[in-house]
Amino acid sequence: MDANSFHSGVNIFYNNVDGLLHGGNDFRHDGNGFRNDGIGFRNNGNDCRNNGNDCRNNGIGFRNNGIGFRNDGIGFRNNGNGCRNNGNGLLKVLIISKSNKKYKYSPVNFIKQMKKILLTMTAFIMLSASCASAQVTIGELKDPESFSILELVSTDRGLRLPQMSNANKNDVFGTDNATLIAAGDDALGLQIFNTTTLCVETWNGTEWILACACPQSVTDGQNTYSVGYFGAAGCWMTENLRTKTKSYGGGIADLSENPGESTTAPYYSYPTEGYGSPTDAKFTAHPEYGLLYNWVAASGRTGVSTADVDGVGSAPDTDATKHQGICPDGWHLPSDYEWNRLDKEIANASLNSNKYGIENTTLQWDDSWYTNDYRGDHGKIMKSSTAVAGTNILDPVGYSNTPANNGFNALLVGYVEGGSADDYGSKALFWSSSSGVTGNAWFRIVLEGDAGVGRYEFGNVFLFSVRCKKNEN
Repeated sequence: MDANSFHSGVNIFYNNVDGLLHGGNDFRHDGNGFRNDGIGFRNNGNDCRNNGNDCRNNGIGFRNNGIGFRNDGIGFRNNGNGCRNNGNGLLKVLIISKSNKKYKYSPVNFIKQMKKILLTMTAFIMLSASCASAQVTIGELKDPESFSILELVSTDRGLRLPQMSNANKNDVFGTDNATLIAAGDDALGLQIFNTTTLCVETWNGTEWILACACPQSVTDGQNTYSVGYFGAAGCWMTENLRTKTKSYGGGIADLSENPGESTTAPYYSYPTEGYGSPTDAKFTAHPEYGLLYNWVAASGRTGVSTADVDGVGSAPDTDATKHQGICPDGWHLPSDYEWNRLDKEIANASLNSNKYGIENTTLQWDDSWYTNDYRGDHGKIMKSSTAVAGTNILDPVGYSNTPANNGFNALLVGYVEGGSADDYGSKALFWSSSSGVTGNAWFRIVLEGDAGVGRYEFGNVFLFSVRCKKNEN
């Protein structure tokens, strides 16, 4: 190669400021290389084909030495031979002006011109060439199926989607997804892996659809609740239920607001500060506190005279132990066993991660906890970091993530017994669907100033908070 010019014999690239021209035919090499007659990489009427030497150009093709495309001899292949690399890359270049005069060499000019050429070639190849828009298989020398635009073939590697947390999503797309909504159909099908929900998420034009079997929210027809994915424990509401209607026992009907005791009639009442008759003041100001329900209202079960065996302790549920109760269709009141699974998931996952809260646990799940009445230190991860209104308790109460960020977020709204509210600001209690000895039912409790979780059976006339779990099939 002449030191004062860049010439590669028949492999000539003219520089027409913005393009790469050779007699009007871009990228041409003796009829066997890259020719563009307004169609892209074409040779004798057959795009990127050239009798088995597709996009090959006899040693002057695409090689990735920091310049082109090469993937260990496999790389980009189309219809048996397309976009295949068997060459030595862009080794020699002749840069000639429009008037066909040799270009004076200097390092600065060379770098400038190479940048122009590489940028132009990359854009041309990836966006204009018929090879780049054809069907492609990566990872194996095989023809792509007729219905595939791209096939990735591997038995020891996967495809890793962009990783974004909820915070990243809010920063990029807006807390109300305004950027994606404004983009309209252009944003349809956008996919990410959400490191907060641990789900693949796809934008459908109005909201993100989670591919981990958990929706982002659920409605009871009147209220909408955030949903969290808790690994093997499944999908749980991360807000307290607050519906005033039931769908069991003869159709949808209003529940009675009654702080009294009943083992047969379904009642609800209000979380109330102090001791005495419940009022709706706190609920009106903070509907996220939810309502309190007796066990009949929560589970939809009456006349239960024996203790459940299945769905209690370490005994898995059966179809007979799944009770929808007051929960929305497709959801149910979790059993004692399902609460144990949730305990186990939060305790173990929080040992060395902030998956569910901003602190870590120190006690790993022990199988004796299936039947123990008090266990672990994961209660601090389940409790909301914010005290309920009207108390003198200092934050943080607990270390849960927010409901929208996969935190269980237990609110210490207390309970109602015998017509009187109690323990507002110091306890959160949640019903399970599992019956205990006559007149009792299993529940969970977390307390202010205590890191553990209590598992007890108690009189089902008490009114506690409710969380629902998504059916798994």
